[in-house]
Amino acid sequence: MTWYGASLIFATKVVDGEQEKIPISEEVYLVHAPDDEEAWQIAKEIGRRDQLINDKVEFNGRVARREFLGIRKLRSIYNPVSMDDIDQEPPTNGSEITRSNFEVVGQESLDDLMNGKPVTVLYVDGAI
Repeated sequence: MTWYGASLIFATKVVDGEQEKIPISEEVYLVHAPDDEEAWQIAKEIGRRDQLINDKVEFNGRVARREFLGIRKLRSIYNPVSMDDIDQEPPTNGSEITRSNFEVVGQESLDDLMNGKPVTVLYVDGAI
C-alpha cells in the first residue's frame, strides 16, 4: 500500500444571486491505497463527504454552499531517501507530501510570492 497526498479543490458559492469573486480552497488530504486508481476513488469520497458535512456556509453575509469541485492532483508521498522504501512506508518527519509547479513573471512577482503578497501564478503541473 502506498501513501498519497490528494489535492482537493472546493469553492464557496452563494445560493441566490450573482457572485463576482468565488473563493477557492485547495486542501491536501492523506490517502492510503494499493494503487493510483483506488487512491483517486478514496480522495473523491473524502471530497464528497467534506461537502456534505460543510455544505452550509456564509460568504460576505450571504447564504452560500461549499462545493467539492474535484481532485487537482494526486501524488504518492516520498519519504526521505535514507529510508529503504521511499513511497511504501508510512510518512515520517521529512516526507514530501505534495508539490506544486507554477510560474511567476519577473523578480518582483517572485519577491511578492515569497513575502505572502497576492501574485498571479500560472500552474503548470498536471492532475496526477
